[in-house]
Amino acid sequence: MKKSVIYLFILLVGVAFDATASSVSFKATVSKTAISLGERIQVTFTTNANLRSFTPPDFRGFQVLQGPMQSYRQQNVNGRISNVSSISYVIQAIEEGDLEIGVAKGDIGDEVLTTEPIQINVSQKNAEQERKEREAQQRKEANALSESMFILVDADKTSAFVGEKITVRYVLYTRQTLANLAVNKTPDLNGFWSKDIKSLYDSQLKQDVATFNGKQYTTLELKSSILYPQRSGELQIDPIEINAIYQVRTGQARSVFEQMFGGAIENKEVLLKSKPIKINVKPLSGSQPADFNGAVGSFTAEMTVNKTEVKANEAINLKITIGGKGNLHLLPSPELPTQPDIEVYDPKVNDKFATNLSGISGSREFEYLIIPRHEGDFTIPAFTFSYFDLASKSYKQASTNPIQLKVLKGDGKEVVAYTPSNKEEIALLDNDIIHIKRSADGLTDENEHFFGSSLFYFLMILPFLLLGGGIWYKSKFDALNSNKVLLKKNKANKMATKRLASAKKHLSNNDLTSFYQEIGVAVLNYFSDKLSIPKADLSKEKILDQLNGTNVAKEDIQSVAKLIDDAEMARYAPSSDLKAEEMYQLSIELISKIENQIK
Repeated sequence: MKKSVIYLFILLVGVAFDATASSVSFKATVSKTAISLGERIQVTFTTNANLRSFTPPDFRGFQVLQGPMQSYRQQNVNGRISNVSSISYVIQAIEEGDLEIGVAKGDIGDEVLTTEPIQINVSQKNAEQERKEREAQQRKEANALSESMFILVDADKTSAFVGEKITVRYVLYTRQTLANLAVNKTPDLNGFWSKDIKSLYDSQLKQDVATFNGKQYTTLELKSSILYPQRSGELQIDPIEINAIYQVRTGQARSVFEQMFGGAIENKEVLLKSKPIKINVKPLSGSQPADFNGAVGSFTAEMTVNKTEVKANEAINLKITIGGKGNLHLLPSPELPTQPDIEVYDPKVNDKFATNLSGISGSREFEYLIIPRHEGDFTIPAFTFSYFDLASKSYKQASTNPIQLKVLKGDGKEVVAYTPSNKEEIALLDNDIIHIKRSADGLTDENEHFFGSSLFYFLMILPFLLLGGGIWYKSKFDALNSNKVLLKKNKANKMATKRLASAKKHLSNNDLTSFYQEIGVAVLNYFSDKLSIPKADLSKEKILDQLNGTNVAKEDIQSVAKLIDDAEMARYAPSSDLKAEEMYQLSIELISKIENQIK
């Protein structure tokens, strides 16, 4: 008898629990209920019902920064699988006091569901103080994690000459599961010329495994740079600051799947900062040559011309090439010896060097245009180039051979040649003879007068024509701006193009989450403006309903529906099989087609 009662009790509890699990729910949650003025929070409306329409609450006292953002997931409660959908907004407090997020409504056909209002306390707080408190809390967490997550800075040398290359690597060591990384502050590197070889935002961030103090860590190379000190003394390689979001398990499971994997996952944020490194920069030793211009490394020099025999007033291209390994990027243009019978123009600089962690190697070319003005035999003196050699720690000199030029008698015409210099023309020398003009081009008849001419009368009436045109243009402009709906329609394509360009930048930086979000916003905002749908009423169903009443082809309407669904899915499941580049191209093509069909 007792066993029967127990079985009946278990059966009734199971039925009651199953009925509860299958009931319709519609609730609102916020990330925080006590915030500071200007602080952002996320509001999420969650339901397990199939909403036909959604009416957002009154966000009085808040500014909506993002949203509505939709997401979908499945939950399993006692073997019963149900679909759960969420609509989220990111809002910012713009008023102080006790504010209320009003009631949201969801229509499921035979019933209208409502959420409970939420009270938010907004206090006056200095934004700078808020930032400092947040960073202080993040540093406190960083200290607590100091043995499981930290940044090490590795410099290949701590003592160097002025102009000598230093390689610096910033490496993150972690034993935590990372969700995201972002640079909070980059090193200032005062006194150095620097060039980044790798950065946190490279498309392929390589992970590795390393052992430190007997413990195994996952390592990420956050930043690698080459530095060239520009002055002697003690310089500092500044710290880098990184915002790291890592995941921890809370032990409180919200679903069967989370129970299987050990509990729910919570994201936490920490501010990591590396330690500074002191570099002793030594001045270059020895007596500097008179022509030394700061070159440090190992170099060669070469001087060539495109021809050694020309006529007077014909142009010659002279090229000086400095090659080797060192601070090539800092080399100034050489000064060529001046000669009274040869004009020399400022050079065009061509860089042909590679930059990597081992330094800068290759060549820098200086291409001069020179013009001999008189016939005769001329010598371009040998070019000498002084540099500081790191291997021998002494000054050395690279030199070229002199070049002989044979200049023949010219045809008496002034040279016309392209020059990469900053001079606008090639001037005749003071002792040249100016040639006699053989035509009357450019001369005017002394009996012709400007007063009474056709040009005179045209200039007289031109101000009146411009005034009339200006009045007509202003009236058309004012008429267009007075119709805000028409204005938004006309600008819909332009605004969508800007959004898509922003999405392309995120795609280039491999930031897929931001890319999909920007694509979704671009598409929805385009149809909101083009079809004059208020933001509060904007939904996929509303867009498709409006498009069905236009001349848009049915296959294009189906493509719009698929694009909206794919964009929403990708935003919340970026690891899906959707191809970002294809979605970007489809968005451009589809908006272009709609523009041609809706005028």
